Amino acid sequence: MPFIEGYKMGAIFQTAFTSRDLEATVTHFVDTLKIGPWFWTDTFHQPMIKYRGIETPGLQVAIAWAFSGPMQYEIIVQKDSGPSVFRDAYETTGYGLHHLAYFTDDFDAEQERFRADSVAIAFEVQMSPELGGKRVFYADTREKIGVMTEVGEYCDPVATMFARMHAESVGWDGKRPIRSLSDII
Repeated sequence: MPFIEGYKMGAIFQTAFTSRDLEATVTHFVDTLKIGPWFWTDTFHQPMIKYRGIETPGLQVAIAWAFSGPMQYEIIVQKDSGPSVFRDAYETTGYGLHHLAYFTDDFDAEQERFRADSVAIAFEVQMSPELGGKRVFYADTREKIGVMTEVGEYCDPVATMFARMHAESVGWDGKRPIRSLSDII
């Protein structure tokens, strides 16, 4: 089941950032931190997106992912002006660290655990069938830990995609630092 050797279900595997300029942020991570290669998509549309309980199907984001060791880094740029968890963060605290993420094999119980702790579920996504129909939610844990928490339902298609990204990062020679997500799907 693990997508990276040694991954323990429920452990943080992703650190995510918001940015106003995806290319500039990716370039900084490559040049300064030597993280790469990055897998990029300019359009990440999913069949169901809810922001604070209200469907927001027009959300348009560009996303890039890369690994450094077992940690995945994600950079998100919101391309539209609609309400979202990304806008919540950068309009109040600016661009930068947005959320930490982990996988669960009991999605409904994790959602209920956050609700029982009086943490709002700020964002919900149902992924496309190509991505296993996986569900994701963001808990607004900013008051508790300073950032949001993303919880993803474990599914093989997403785990396989992330495992391919990870494999490309192992021994990366610095060439082709920016690649299309379609290269590994």
